[in-house]
Amino acid sequence: MYSETISEILVFRTNIQPDDATQLSATLNTETKIRHWTIDFTDVDNVLCVHTTQLTVENVVELITSLGFSCEELPD
Repeated sequence: MYSETISEILVFRTNIQPDDATQLSATLNTETKIRHWTIDFTDVDNVLCVHTTQLTVENVVELITSLGFSCEELPD
């Protein structure tokens, strides 16, 4: 029997712009609790999706807002 860790996908509305991607990448790519992340700049809400096994919504909001961006969870 093997064990696989299930990744949760957290989804947020942000004000992150394409020009901010370098700054954001430097932070998110070094966060070991984030398995993968994307931002949909074609969506009016600039949707950030974070795949994680350990971070909570509050953790991600705190991380993104500490960088000077707005970030709020999108409801299901």
